[in-house]
Amino acid sequence: MTISSRDNFLRAITFTSPKWIPHNVFWPPATWYKYGEALEDLVLKHSIIFNDAVSKYKPVKGLYKLFMSLARYSIWRKGNMYKDEWGCVWSYVIDGIEGQVVVHPLEDIGNLKLYRPPNSRKSEGPPYIPPLGGGYMSPYETWDDIRARLSGERKAGLLVGGSLPHGFMFQRIYYLRGLKAFMIDLVREAPHLLDIINMVLDYNLGLIERWLEMGVDVMFFGDDLGAQDRPFISPRLFRKYFIPAYREMFKKVHEAGAYVYLHSDGHIIELIPDLIEAGVDVINPQDKVNGIDNLERICKGRVCMDVDVDRQKLLPKGTPEAIEAHVKEIVTRLGSKKGGLMLKADCYPDVPLSNIEALCLAIEKYRGYYGSDLS
Repeated sequence: MTISSRDNFLRAITFTSPKWIPHNVFWPPATWYKYGEALEDLVLKHSIIFNDAVSKYKPVKGLYKLFMSLARYSIWRKGNMYKDEWGCVWSYVIDGIEGQVVVHPLEDIGNLKLYRPPNSRKSEGPPYIPPLGGGYMSPYETWDDIRARLSGERKAGLLVGGSLPHGFMFQRIYYLRGLKAFMIDLVREAPHLLDIINMVLDYNLGLIERWLEMGVDVMFFGDDLGAQDRPFISPRLFRKYFIPAYREMFKKVHEAGAYVYLHSDGHIIELIPDLIEAGVDVINPQDKVNGIDNLERICKGRVCMDVDVDRQKLLPKGTPEAIEAHVKEIVTRLGSKKGGLMLKADCYPDVPLSNIEALCLAIEKYRGYYGSDLS
């Protein structure tokens, strides 16, 4: 039986026997800059890996030029500065790599009384245009544009997803306050902390409502909660200040019949049980930072994992043989016939083209490990 990539993705989330392990190999603009049309040739050579992306961003030939024309690629250039919808100023120091916030509008907490957050509500103000600050492919796509695009994707049998800007909650607070001030707020449990959290929550709820009214299958969220060896925040404080906000957002998604996908970089393993309880349907953790053993113990069978293949050491410095062995370990230890596993890999410009191809070959080899029909 032939099924669409959308239906297969949803089977993996719901543990209802997907035909193959869903997968996504991605790279930032910087990798396009480095490899150019050679990367496009790799995409076309491994069409089974990139079929959905090619279907979404036609024409098939000319992907490189298409992506180079997108606004995100012109803004993510060394030396550029960009003020996002919250008034946070981003600085870009490497061509094609997301920048960092260097101006924090609430670094002086005295500014909070006069601060006005951006509008995300349909009933207020002019038509809302999704922001660039969170990593949208283009900042110029109106809601009418989005509605038309999603309609085409739905007709093509593709997964229809909505997304909040990356850093939608926890990170947005320190974009506004600055990391040092935010960490001090947490330690002191400052009274204004809840005011800022609720302000950001209200904005997010308005944005979620606008996506859900278009009938998305999945809402994608991204909030990096971990450092290299521990979360940025203790489980107790996370549970007190952020889980209620996450739960409210995720409940709204579920009430609309959609699923919750949460990406979070860093060591977050201690926070995952609370995130599952709050309503996460798919968690996208880094593999080696959190540990395969821990992911198997805490997540397997409880939540679908979109496992982020190690981009720190394995992909840039590993051998093709090591890459294949690692992909096999993820599949055999974290997957099952019922589902609950996806594979994701971000290839930055430090990853040799040969290793990107080795990754594609490994995914092609093991994507059907638990399925009998790869159509």
